[in-house]
Amino acid sequence: MKQLTNDMDTVNKKLTRSSGHRADFNRHRARANVQLKANKLPALKALLSGHGIRWGIRAERWERMWACRDLIDQVMKDDLTEVHAKRRHPKKNGKKGGYFEEVVFSVADWQAMRDLLDILTPYKYLTRDMEGDKPTGCMVLVKYGQLKASMEERCGNQNMRPIKKSKKIEF
Repeated sequence: MKQLTNDMDTVNKKLTRSSGHRADFNRHRARANVQLKANKLPALKALLSGHGIRWGIRAERWERMWACRDLIDQVMKDDLTEVHAKRRHPKKNGKKGGYFEEVVFSVADWQAMRDLLDILTPYKYLTRDMEGDKPTGCMVLVKYGQLKASMEERCGNQNMRPIKKSKKIEF
């Protein structure tokens, strides 16, 4: 999972760092948004650039990348095709070619990212609600109860090992 999240961050940085790649990606996104609008579906948001200082920002970047996964796959495959067309023999120094360093995400990788985002979603909402000056002691207890209920529901719906701490703490 760590390698997947690092690859996601690398691809996001490379897509948003270069103005040429960002423009190319935004052109693909604009075409996709026209089709989505015709089908009355929500438009794709632009990718977030920036640093992974806080986990919530990284999760938001991954969420947007997951929404644009078909476009990202297309851009990365185009880059990989270009690399293989230019090069007949593999590099001997061990470096990977191409702008995206030959990173390709499989369907299983995207599904693993979706599973991770599903796990992080309750924490993302909790963090957002608890930021700033508005949280009080009562709010903390209510949000903790909601988080606990979300964890228990998730454990009940899937084949996950039970969370022992949530069973020990009672209101």
